[in-house]
Amino acid sequence: MFRQHQIVCENKRLVIYLFLTEQEVDLDTMKTIFSSLTAAKMQQQACQYLEQNNIRFYGTNIRVVYKSTIIRDFQLQEPYLSCCPQAATNVVNFK
Repeated sequence: MFRQHQIVCENKRLVIYLFLTEQEVDLDTMKTIFSSLTAAKMQQQACQYLEQNNIRFYGTNIRVVYKSTIIRDFQLQEPYLSCCPQAATNVVNFK
């Protein structure tokens, strides 16, 4: 579902941007599709992406981007963080 990501620090919070693969769907249709997905389903997809790419994300804010537009903005629940890989190879530490 996602093709790449970017982790940034915004207002002292870690935010991960998940970029969707380009589809032959217009922006409004994609917004409608993602607005109908539950938070649990979004968490599941985000966790799956993080696990597949061996990424450990310590933040809770996720923004889904399609064609340079944020189409979904949500927060992860704290217990969710435990499903991320333990031996991540690409950890970004903001101090």
